[in-house]
Amino acid sequence: MKKITKGEQLHADAFLNQHFSRLKDWSIGDIRKSSGLNNSGKFIGNGAYIGASILWICAIDFFGGLFTGCYGQKETNRRIKTFVQKYLNNYGHYNPDKLCGLRWSLVHFYTVRHYTLDESQETRLYHLKKIKNRDCLLHLGRMIEDLEMAVADYTRDLRSKPELRIRAYRYFGKTYPLMIIDTNKLEFLDEDCDS
Repeated sequence: MKKITKGEQLHADAFLNQHFSRLKDWSIGDIRKSSGLNNSGKFIGNGAYIGASILWICAIDFFGGLFTGCYGQKETNRRIKTFVQKYLNNYGHYNPDKLCGLRWSLVHFYTVRHYTLDESQETRLYHLKKIKNRDCLLHLGRMIEDLEMAVADYTRDLRSKPELRIRAYRYFGKTYPLMIIDTNKLEFLDEDCDS
């Protein structure tokens, strides 16, 4: 890691204090909203279960990027594996290699690879259990709850370890997350983006 200056540390702390909670709420909140999972752990209505699963694995990639500071396409597996091993596996035994395969299949083919996805109350207790003649079961509610707890652990580490704040801040500088911006403060050019 390159040398940390006092000014950079102050900028990192200010940026994360201003934006991190909102980004965390958006990522995890969007997963809950799209799945229809309420605070009591039950699904209400018809959720977008594949869509929620895509958001779930992308959130792991996002928080893995903040944690590792690694960016770029070639670092996707590293971001996912590192975050899973450090934080997500505190709440269940997730196979990092299979989750990388799951991300690939969800994002590129809109299918579920290595897992059977379910959201029913009956299968909640079988989360991460092998199914006879099939893959492992992922219960969407448990996936979301496990990620929430993993992100809470990461957040505590982020608040207590300056080097993690710098790493996250540097990652933000290279890969801006989706954020609402004040368009009144933007200066638009009179040319198309493809020019």
